[in-house]
Parts: sequence; structure tokens; C-alpha cells
Amino acid sequence: MAGGYDARGKKRYWYAKKGDAYGEINLTKKAATMLYTDPSGKSTSADVIVAFPYGLTMTELEQTYSDPDQTEDTYTAYIHNTTPYKAVNVKFRAYELLSDGKMILIDERTGDIPAMNKINGNGVFQYVFTAPVQQGDYTVIATVNINAANGLGSKSVCEPLITQYAYGSLTGTYVHGAGGVTEKALYIPWEGRAMPNINYNDNYQTQGMVGHTPTPKPPGPEPPTGENNLSCYDMHVYDTATGEDVTSPQISQTLKVKASYKSTFSVGGWARLRFYRYEVDYSKLTQFGDTINYYFEPNQDLTYNYDYGFSLGTGQYKIIASIDYYNNSNDLESNWQSEKFDGTHDEAKYDDNKMVRDLTGSEAPHVPPTPVETSQSGWFPPVAIIELPGEPKEELKPIYGYRRVDLIRDKRVVKKRVRLVE
Repeated sequence: MAGGYDARGKKRYWYAKKGDAYGEINLTKKAATMLYTDPSGKSTSADVIVAFPYGLTMTELEQTYSDPDQTEDTYTAYIHNTTPYKAVNVKFRAYELLSDGKMILIDERTGDIPAMNKINGNGVFQYVFTAPVQQGDYTVIATVNINAANGLGSKSVCEPLITQYAYGSLTGTYVHGAGGVTEKALYIPWEGRAMPNINYNDNYQTQGMVGHTPTPKPPGPEPPTGENNLSCYDMHVYDTATGEDVTSPQISQTLKVKASYKSTFSVGGWARLRFYRYEVDYSKLTQFGDTINYYFEPNQDLTYNYDYGFSLGTGQYKIIASIDYYNNSNDLESNWQSEKFDGTHDEAKYDDNKMVRDLTGSEAPHVPPTPVETSQSGWFPPVAIIELPGEPKEELKPIYGYRRVDLIRDKRVVKKRVRLVE
């Protein structure tokens, strides 16, 4: 809507229209002044009034990563800034509501959300956080400018929205003061809990989750003792999709390796971690991936998850993890070369600097074909008997006793004689 005064000082209002209905169009101040022309030909002046929801809206909360070990999951909440200002010092929080009614704060941070613009629409912020997996059923809650430590609803504390000019010469200047003002929405897009201020009903999202009781894992091996030694004392080859250890991987499986190392040196220093694949059928040893240079603190115990996926074919394989121990040949039993810890310290022994796991690559399980029924129109010619040329076939059959047969006489050959008569 545009409003102003004509040349005679009379108040005028003009409405932007789409067809026969009032609606939203791109209306500039210059265009608004031309909506009415004074009979004397003088132009009028007008002020353009723009209405918008002054607030933030959280439209979605989704689980974007599920941990194979079922210890913690990753979630993403999408928050829209519906104002033409930059929202600053916005409070983002994540909670878990347990089955016994206890509310746990699992994440809290502060950030800014850009202003909406005509190119990208509302300014959008993605709030990403991790949440631990609970044993009982629970609800994951994400909020923006709502402190829900005491629960959602009337016990929540709604926080003011602080905005800055996003465009023009006043960019960066606070519009409503450092303390901000309460959000005000033109409409509520969906119903929610009864917040102290109804305009905050769109400032949160929830997602119910089913709890998981983890299966207890047997304790792993203890790291070796002794002084001035590096060792690899545990190793796992696992499926990246399930996180489970494998011994007979299929061709289609993607695998990764994690190994545990122990330094008993009383000083810190650099060590080199390597992983190898040995093809038993071809007696071929290959290092896969890069050599990892890792700094060990004094007496450090490390479990390193090697971020390199690989797959195996059929046959017998050995996967080897080593620390300061390398082999550039195809001989698995010998030709292992030792390295000094941090380039200067010798180890007390090297026979525990590598660990081997045996794997048997297998074909993917046979999946029987699924019957498929299809129909299709076709054309066939009329029925016809076609006699194909060929040689006569004679068969000789023995006859015991007698049998009556038809006598087929040979056709007579007519001999023609020609005689001249006068």
C-alpha cells in the first residue's frame, strides 16, 4: 500500500493490485508516486509502507547422520530470518527430553543470520549439532531464541530478537537497541505449544527417537608394558556401512582399518603409521594410502581410525598395520626395516611393531532372479503349408510272413517313330 498527499494537500491511498485482487508486487517509491495524477498535471508524493513478520522461524529438524556405533547422531535445523535486517547474537540450543521428563541441554551457541533478499528469499541458517543416543525413548528438541531448560510451553523463556541494518549507509547500526525487541509475526504458519508469546510458536522443532540399548563389547587387549618401545597391539578391519568387524568381506563391501598403538617412551616424538595389503595368491605386498606422521606424547595410548576406504576381490588377503616399521618388497616374513622414534631413539624391540589380520574375499551372495511378466502386441502371417524341396528318402524294413502292398507300375515310356508319306 502507498499513502501520501496530492497537490491540494488531500490525503490519498493507493493499493498495488494483481488483477482484481489486492496482492504483493514489486512496488518502488517512484512507481507509487505515479499511481495518482492530479487533474492539473502536477505529480503527487507517496510513502511506501512495507509489512513483514519481524521474527525467526525454524522450519525443519532432521537427522542428517546416524552413527553406526549408535553412540551419537547428527541433526540439522533450518532457521529462516523473515526480516530485511541482519539478526545478530541469535541463541541456538539443542535439548533431549528423556522418558522420565528430564530435560538435558546438549548444545548451545550464538551466531548471526543474514537478512532476507529478493534473490535468495529469507535468510537461512543451518544449525548442526550432535546428540547422544539414549537407552530409553527420547525427544530431540532444537530452539532459536528460546531457553527451554525448564521445558517447552509456559516454562520457556522467550528471548528478544536483535537486528542490524543490512543495507545502505546505516549497515551495521543497531535498529532496535542492543537489547532487541520481542518477535512479532503477521501470522502463525502452524500451531504449537502455548508459549508465553504466541509469536515464538515457530521458534522450535522436535523429533521423537527410539532408544537403543548398546550391546556390551568384550574388553580389548591391554597395551604392552616396558620402556622405550612402540607397539601395535590391536587392529580391526570393519565395514564402513555397519561398523562391524569382517573376516570374509564381499566384493561390494567398503572397508576401513583402525589400529591401537602404544608408546612407552618417556619423551614425546614423531612416529610413522602405515597400512599394507598382502595378496596371498600372488605373493604381492602393497602399501595402501599415505604414511601417517603422528606425534606421540610421552606414554601415549592411541587408537587411529585410518580414513581410507578400500575393497577386496576374491581370495586370501592379509591386512597389516605397522608403526615405525616398513617393507618395500613382496616378502611378508622378512625385509621389514625399522625406524628410529622421532628420528633419534632406538626401540628396545621391534617384533611387536606390526599386527596382521587374515581376510577371505568372497563373492556377493546369489540373488535369484525375480520373475517378470510383460505383454506386447505382435503380428503373425496366416497359417500356410510350405512344401520344401528335397531328395526322396528310402527306408528298408524287414517283412516277416507276408503283407499286401499296392503295386505301383512305372509309367510307360512311349517310343515315337516318324515315317514320311508321299
